[in-house]
Amino acid sequence: ADLQELETIATHYLDFARQEALNPVLQLSRVRLDELLAPLIAGYAQAHPALIIAMDCPAQQWAHADAFSLRRAVDNLLANATRYARGRILLRVRAAHGVCRLTLDDDGEGVPREAQRALLKPFSQAEGGRGEREKGFGLGLYIVVRTSLLHGGRARILSAPKLQGARIALCWPDRP
Repeated sequence: ADLQELETIATHYLDFARQEALNPVLQLSRVRLDELLAPLIAGYAQAHPALIIAMDCPAQQWAHADAFSLRRAVDNLLANATRYARGRILLRVRAAHGVCRLTLDDDGEGVPREAQRALLKPFSQAEGGRGEREKGFGLGLYIVVRTSLLHGGRARILSAPKLQGARIALCWPDRP
């Protein structure tokens, strides 16, 4: 299982690096976020029937984004959340007033404040990160951070207010 996960993460990272090398500038277009992300949610919900995985995104929610890299980032967020969630994951997406906001909350152990910044760096596995349940390889969140930076935004690790686990938040300007 560890080898399978390492292969999946490496493939995701290589796809991301290849896409970034071939197209160093994002291919921003107006995309429907609900249509782009709903299949990911459905796939993870089917693969993890013990978890309640939901999306809160208005129907016909449009925003400017690079569809490939945004899908890859959310895929990494969901893969990470399914490893740590106890029972619930919620992806929330909004675009308004020139800003896109995407948050992914889980009801896992959360991330201690002192580990939050370290986990956003490549290959990091901060001590006290998210418990010892399963350690990752430190690439998934780096891809998320890189995607948000390429979009002119930022990513942060916070505490999920309602689910009381971790929240990963991305925001970027909604412009062509």
